[in-house]
Formats: sequence, structure tokens, C-alpha cells
Amino acid sequence: MRKFRLTVLTCGLFFCLIYFFHKFPGAPNPNEYSRIYQIRAIVEQKTLAIDSMISRYKHLMDKSEYKGHFYSDKSFGLTLMALPLYYVYFNISGACADNEWMKYFLSIFCVIIPHIIFILMLYLNYVFAKPHRRLREFVWIGYSLGTIVFAYCGLFYSHVTGASLLGISFIIIDKYRKKMSISISALTGFLLGLSVIVEYPLAIIVFWLFIFFLINLIKDKKMYLILPAVILFFIPIFVQLWVNYLSFGDWFTTGYAHKKSVSQIYYHSKGFFGVALPSVESMWGILFSPSRGLYYFSPFLMAAYPVIFQNLFGRKRDSVIESVILMCIIFCFTWFSASVVDWKGGWTVGPRYYIGAIPFLIIAILRFGFPAFKRKRTRNFSYGLMIASIFWGIIHCVDNTAGFPFIPESFSVPLWNFSAVLISKGYVSPNIGNLFGLNGELSLCPLFFIIISITEIAYFIKPSKLYDLRYIRYFVFIFLVTFCAVYMTKFLPEGNTKSNHLHFSYIYKYLFKPADYIDELYLINKMEPTDMMNSYDLAINLKKTGFYSLAKDHFEKILSDDPAHEKAGAQVEAIVSQLNAESQKYNSIKSGYCPTDIKPLEKALLFIHFGDYKPAREILSDLARNKTIKQRKTARKLLSIMNIIEKYGIKQEKI
Repeated sequence: MRKFRLTVLTCGLFFCLIYFFHKFPGAPNPNEYSRIYQIRAIVEQKTLAIDSMISRYKHLMDKSEYKGHFYSDKSFGLTLMALPLYYVYFNISGACADNEWMKYFLSIFCVIIPHIIFILMLYLNYVFAKPHRRLREFVWIGYSLGTIVFAYCGLFYSHVTGASLLGISFIIIDKYRKKMSISISALTGFLLGLSVIVEYPLAIIVFWLFIFFLINLIKDKKMYLILPAVILFFIPIFVQLWVNYLSFGDWFTTGYAHKKSVSQIYYHSKGFFGVALPSVESMWGILFSPSRGLYYFSPFLMAAYPVIFQNLFGRKRDSVIESVILMCIIFCFTWFSASVVDWKGGWTVGPRYYIGAIPFLIIAILRFGFPAFKRKRTRNFSYGLMIASIFWGIIHCVDNTAGFPFIPESFSVPLWNFSAVLISKGYVSPNIGNLFGLNGELSLCPLFFIIISITEIAYFIKPSKLYDLRYIRYFVFIFLVTFCAVYMTKFLPEGNTKSNHLHFSYIYKYLFKPADYIDELYLINKMEPTDMMNSYDLAINLKKTGFYSLAKDHFEKILSDDPAHEKAGAQVEAIVSQLNAESQKYNSIKSGYCPTDIKPLEKALLFIHFGDYKPAREILSDLARNKTIKQRKTARKLLSIMNIIEKYGIKQEKI
């Protein structure tokens, strides 16, 4: 039963973690693609330089330049883990034709599988056969679904991989101390070394884990086992140094010293490679702010602090040592994360630089257990509060991942200001639900079904409890209270409205959402009508979607404000020329003569070109119901744009 239960829960979590494909061909993420280009260059062309990949695919921001060549600016660890996989694929099937699918499958093998190994070790060592098992299982599930780990498991980032390697190392040092052998010691050293080159800042945590390892070896009089650990530790370190030398001509120079992007050079020029001193703003931001705060997203993680402090003054010497090590790890990494100049981490879900500390918060909760309350009501209330905070985390982390998992910094409450807006419009990240014909919000149904199922398994413990109305009542009550609390956060301050709309317009542009892109451009134009660049973008996109006459009005408005605007003048000439060429056909159709070879969609587009929207709407409404899938999509897109135009007024007022 134990193995079956663990198998069901693990398979459910694995399904949730691989659910989103996060395929955005129009908006490739530079953090992921920097490594994808490097992997391709090494396997396909036997070089570390990514010049040819940039020429073949697309420019990216995250890169370094040295002696006229471009290189990935990332640490080499994740690339090293992915190279064997892509090498085998390349030799069997040739070069991968789709970078988006490539990074999806590499994230499964290099990010999700290490995470699964870690949570299996967590369960076997700190959950099963321990007191308060129901609550422990909830915390265990909460780590995968109710923290920002969920968002980054689906992305080809290094944070979760490094955190998982360190978590595995801690469990090995803690639970296999009595069985420590040369092979286990060597494995521990290798994992610690690999985690450093997966993500450089994790060296802070590696230092404390080595202290923990040394203390255990001294206590058990096995100091001779430090040698294999040190030797294996330096093998991945040497690989990173070798890559540095081949790329930048210096063993100890990394890609961060040769950044190409001006904005990144600015951040990395401050302090020590972008690390200075923490501020009140950064500390609040990474811990408690609704925009990026770890404990706002996952409040149940705060339970780690009372249990650590409780064991600091315990009688068991081992528990005191572990508490000190965990406290040092959490404190030092919190200090580091708040000291990063770019502590917001760009367009992200939560404080991604802080992910390395999350496994140790979870380990503290599961390793030391929960405070014992004498009064039953107090105990039930505290346990219910813990479960509610895990539900809170699941709602925030899953929903913020479901739409577009790269959230701009300007959104102060991303769940409601950003993710809910996208999901309500049907913009959900490509996922497994799409494979079954489910689109938009409906595509999330299989994911929610699995999440509810595994949380019920953890809550009810035994199948017989499913028939106990008392248990069902509490479960539903806790969930409803949590949902109401989450809904109340909708009324928190929105932040910079103009920046939010600018970011939405950028996202809709690169996600190829013309109707909503035009909608955002109109909103921005309304807020700041003197912004020529935005007005020009609006006019250009109206022209691209076929609204020639209206686009001409907008270009003429620009010219009335700035007669020297050459681009707007050229666009007016092009539109006038196009309308003159089509005028005879348009007048013939208007007079009742319609050539037999003209199709309904072509006829509707002709009406749109000349700003004659009423007959165009009638034709498009018919096409949206009866014709082929392609025609339906085109008709619905044009109808959406027409609704937006009518919403903001068909003609702009001339100044």
C-alpha cells in the first residue's frame, strides 16, 4: 500500500509538472534560448560559440561577446546535463527542427526528473511513518505545486535543478551518515560540485553543506572519506573552468564579465557582478510583496522558522546541529537574494533567485515535524491554517504559471492584474489539455482534476475517510475560506497602470493576438495621445489587419501633429494607392454587381478596407458560423477588431 500510494502521488505530481509546454515561438525566452543555442552549437558544430545559432534562429539578449564571437553567458552545469541527451538524439534523428519542443523535453529530463528524485527522497525519509502524516503529505505536495518551483519546473532554467541537487545532498548527508562509504561520499561531492556550476550563487549553500558533512565525518571518525568527496567535487568545477578558458581565454572569467546587453552590463557593473547590499525594498520584495514575495506566494513556508528555533534549544545534539546549518543556509541565501541589484529577476514568477533556499525550508518543516498542541481545538485550527496556506500557494503558483509565466515587474498583484486577465481572455499556455481538443480555460480542467485528486488523497489518508461527512465538510470549508481570501487580494493596489498596458501590448504583439494588441494600443493612446510611437504602432497594426481607411485616419492625425513624420507620410501614400486600385471593384459591389469569382471573405475584407463596417459585419457573422475552421478564425478575429474599433470610436478627432 505504501509503494502504491507513493506511486500514485508521484505520478500525479509528475503529470502536473509536465502539463504546460510553454511554447511561445513569437516570444522566445532569452534565458532558456541562451542554453539551447549553446547545446546546439556544441553538438551540431563542435564549438562553444553561438554565432551561427543567432544567425540561423534569432537574436537573443542573454549572451556574451569575446573577440568578435558570441557565447552563452550562463553557467555550464545545465548544459552539461543536457548534452548527452541531445547528442544521442542528434546522432539518431539529426538536428531538432523545433527549439520549443527541444527545450520542453530537455526541461523534463534536466529539471523535472532531478526534482522528482528529490521529492521521492523527501517522502521516504521525512514523510512516511512519521507523526502528523496527513499534514506532512500536504506540505510535501505543497512544495511541488504551492511554491514557485511549480513554475520553474516547466522552464529550462537552472534554479530548480540546482536546488534539487542540494536537497538530495542534504538528505544523503543527514540520513546516510551511518552508512557513509567511499561511493556515497564521492556521490555527495559530485552533486555539490555539479550544483555550483549549475548555478554559481548556490556555492553559498554548498559551503554550509560541506560544514555539515565535515561535522558528521568527525563525529563518526570517518575523516578519510573527505578525500573522495573533494576529488569528485572538483571534477565539474574543472569542466566549468575549462569552458571558461575555451570561451574567454581565462580559467576564472565567466560569461558575466563579457555581457553584451547594455541593461545587463549596467546591473552587473554594480557591486560584485551585480551583488551589493540588501535594502528594505529588496528584502520586502523577495519575502512578502504581492508582486515577488516568496512568503506571499507560499505562506506555509514560514512554518520552517518556529520549528527550527524550537530545535535550536532541544536536547538532541544532532537536531541542534541540523537546525544551525539550516538557519545559516536560509539566512545567508536570503541575504544574497536581497543583495542582487536586479533582485526582481526580470519577467518572472516570484523571486527566482531565492529558489535555492526553498528545499531547506521544506526539509526543516518535514525533518523536525510540527509543534505539539495540548488542546485539540488549537491543534485542529493550526493544522487547518497550514492546509489553507498550502491551498493559497497552489492557487497562486498554478494560475500565475498557466497564462504567460514571464510576468513583468510592473504588475503589483500578478494573479489578478496579469494572469487572471490572460486566462479570462482564453490565453492559456499550450498544454496537454490542447491535445484532447480543449482550449482556453477548459484546457486547465485535467490539471485541476489531478491537483484536487492528489490533495484529497493526502487529506483523507484512507479511502474509508471519503465516506466520513466530517472530513468532507472540513476539506470543503478550508478550500472555500482560502478561495475567498485569495479573491480579496483582487482589491490590492494595481500599480503603474500605464506600464501594465505597455507590457500587455508587448506580449500580445509577440503572441500574435492582433485584436487584444490593438485594444491595448488604443488604451495607451487614450492615456497619452501625444505618444507618436504608440500612435504609429496602432496605425500600422490597423493597416496589417486590413483596416486601411481607419489606418489612414490615424496616420493623418500623426502628420497633423508632426508634418515631418516621413514614415507616416509614406504609409498614407501606400494606403491611398491601394484604395484607388480597389475602388472600381468596391463601387461595383456597392452598386449591386458582384463578380462570381469573388469569395465572401474577400468581399468582407474589401468593405473593411474602405471603412464600410456594417455589410462587412453581416458577411463575417455568417462566415463565423458556417464555413471552414480557417475562415471561422479569420472572421472572428476581424469581428473582434471591429468591436474594439466601435468601442473606442471609428474615427480619431483631428487636432
